[in-house]
Amino acid sequence: MSPLPPVRRKYFLMWKAVCARWGWRTGDNALRHAVTVQALGMERSSNDFSPRDWDRIFAQLAILQDDLDLAAQIERIAYTQHDAAQAAHVPEVQPGKPRRQGQPARTTPSRYERTTRTEDPGERRRLLWFISRLFQPELIRHLSVDLYDLAAWEDLDIPRLTQLRDALRNRLSKWLTRAKLDPRAHGLPRGVPVAPGSRTGRPTNEAYITALLARGIPVDMRDDLPEEGDPF
Repeated sequence: MSPLPPVRRKYFLMWKAVCARWGWRTGDNALRHAVTVQALGMERSSNDFSPRDWDRIFAQLAILQDDLDLAAQIERIAYTQHDAAQAAHVPEVQPGKPRRQGQPARTTPSRYERTTRTEDPGERRRLLWFISRLFQPELIRHLSVDLYDLAAWEDLDIPRLTQLRDALRNRLSKWLTRAKLDPRAHGLPRGVPVAPGSRTGRPTNEAYITALLARGIPVDMRDDLPEEGDPF
């Protein structure tokens, strides 16, 4: 039997602590599902939880574990405010230019237009964790200044923080593509699995990124920084 992923291991450990506090049976799935409905507003199997679902589940379990936990209370309020603002939000679509010759401009909102200014605290936390765990501080600051003229990248709003993450991830993917072909490359994690049936016999970039996130030591791409004033 394969070990549980860390997020599910945390889930069941927190559930065990909640049950110990309230005298519940850990195997009472009806109660556990009731907590899911309380946190998400709907029934959903833990196998299908998205990262946003996990954020709300953990916040709810933290309150059930200790209702005097001020940080958990504040986070739960932030989720409630975000969800209420999102439910009431009516996005205004900026048509922009026609996409192709003879075709009308878009009429459906982008993901940024669908998002309110009331931020999802879990999404910000995940973005900050991903960026700071994978990339050297100098590289993050350089790209943030280049894109937004702001060195304090942690203060970016979620749409810009998402764009920064995507730009850094694209840069890492290009670096990994080169590094996998260069026997002199240093910093690549060892033991990364190769997908069955791989035509190259090498791990995918996504597999390397997963391994780097688990290791928590970013590869050093600072040598790729352009000279001051050069385009990034």
